Amino acid sequence: MNTVNILGRMTGIPELAETSANVPYSRFRVAVDRGYKDSNGNRVCDFINCIAWRQTAQFIHKYFTKGQLIAIVGRLESQNWTSADGTPRFKMEVNVGSAYFAGVNRSEGAAPVPEAPEEDLPMPEDFAADYEILTGDEQLPF
Repeated sequence: MNTVNILGRMTGIPELAETSANVPYSRFRVAVDRGYKDSNGNRVCDFINCIAWRQTAQFIHKYFTKGQLIAIVGRLESQNWTSADGTPRFKMEVNVGSAYFAGVNRSEGAAPVPEAPEEDLPMPEDFAADYEILTGDEQLPF
């Protein structure tokens, strides 16, 4: 069983893009608080890379922005590839099955979002064109 549940804050504005087969997707990061502070008194959090497809990607792009609390249900996926210079690369990300509003916006008094470390996120391969995700969020709940 591979199920991931995440509650965290968007670290940036989720951009919407399309594969070469015109399948919409959105890549973004979520800052997830670990629930404790380090020895310097700073909150410790993880920055989780996520990708959403089709209607879920469009929903996230339209309704979520930097600092907003988001709840995600998905699965953890890993990828291995070799970069153009021959270096082996590896990444893990959450493939988002559904996303939900959670809590208040930053502008309404929520905690600030820590800055995410910069990292290049590769474009998805054409395999995504044949990849079907059933999200169940075809109708918005409002």
